[in-house]
Amino acid sequence: ATTAATTAPRRTGRGKRSASTAIQTKERKGKGKGAHNDDNGDDQPARKKGKRKSSIASQPLDTSIAEFLDGVRVMFTGIEDSQMEKKMKSHGGKVVKKGAFDVLFTDAVRRTIKFLSAVAQGIPIVSYDWIKKCFNTQTFEDPMGCLLHDKKAELSYKFSLKTTLELVCSKGKLFSGTTFFIAKIVKPSKKDMKGLIEAAGGKVVGSIGKLPADGIVLCTTKRDASSYTAKHTCASVELVLTGILRYSIDLKEFGF
Repeated sequence: ATTAATTAPRRTGRGKRSASTAIQTKERKGKGKGAHNDDNGDDQPARKKGKRKSSIASQPLDTSIAEFLDGVRVMFTGIEDSQMEKKMKSHGGKVVKKGAFDVLFTDAVRRTIKFLSAVAQGIPIVSYDWIKKCFNTQTFEDPMGCLLHDKKAELSYKFSLKTTLELVCSKGKLFSGTTFFIAKIVKPSKKDMKGLIEAAGGKVVGSIGKLPADGIVLCTTKRDASSYTAKHTCASVELVLTGILRYSIDLKEFGF
């Protein structure tokens, strides 16, 4: 596997890709091994289970009233910090639990549905460093200039958050022009996988008969893929999960 490239993604396998319009993400419910469902406060980090309550927000900050977060929609993933949520709201921000958002707030790289959806759409992912800078300057600081830093996780997953987000913004969404069919049994759930694919600009068909010749079937195991490989390209769900992080459609690594 390689880190995110500086050019548009290329398949290491069969099929062609064409342009497609962006599709807004939808948060989904369900649990899976590859990514962690995080609706209704059930975020689970990739390396540690459950949310963590942070003590960072208790550190002194200049929070005199100024609505520099005017209308900015912030979504949290993997952490609970009611104090910080109140501070953001008092400065004009909107803390959202589902739907569209402008900034994702966390303290580590986590393969939650929210995190992957944000990466897929090129939405900036920030930590406490960003909001502290906003408070200290009393202005809205560009979140793309204050992105989350988690070197250990980026080395582990072999990607660069900054590079991937920049590629999505400059080259377009990863799965634009790519059509998928999702096998009956996959983890994460079909709903979550569909949401991630659509967040990354892809299309999901409901039956194998509607899948074009250059489409991709997502399966859990090679045995599951044996029912489809004669006519279609098959791949594991990691083609989507890891692919989104790396901005790469790597059929050589994740194809069956």
